[in-house]
Amino acid sequence: MESKKNGISPNMLLMGSIVGILFGFNLDLPFLILAGIGGLIWRRQILSKQKKALRAGPVQPRFELTDDLIMRLAKRLGGKISAEDLSAQTSLSVEQAKARLETLMQRGDCEIDLDGIDANGRIYYQFN
Repeated sequence: MESKKNGISPNMLLMGSIVGILFGFNLDLPFLILAGIGGLIWRRQILSKQKKALRAGPVQPRFELTDDLIMRLAKRLGGKISAEDLSAQTSLSVEQAKARLETLMQRGDCEIDLDGIDANGRIYYQFN
C-alpha cells in the first residue's frame, strides 16, 4: 500500500514531476489536483458498475447448446454418444443430457444403440 501525505500519493507526485520534466515547466500542483479528481471520478464509476453487476445477479451464459450442436458432437465422437459423454463435454448435468437425448430420439434424430450398451448399463444414442 502506498503512503499518502496530505492526501497526495507518491505516484501522483511522480506523474506530475514527469509531465513537468517533459514539457519544461512545473505543473505539479494543477496536475495533481486534476489527476486526483480524475482518479476519484474513475474509481466511483468502477464501484458503481460493480454494484450494479452484483445487484443484477449471476451472469447467464450467452452460449446456447442447440440440438444441432449435440448432433455434431455425436458425429465427431463416431456417431454415437451417451448422456455421460454429453454431460462431460458440455455444461449439462447427466439428467439434463439424458433428457435432451431422449427429445432428439423422439424427434427421430437418433435411436438407442441396443448393441452398444456397456457393462455399466451406459446407454448410447446412435445418430444417423
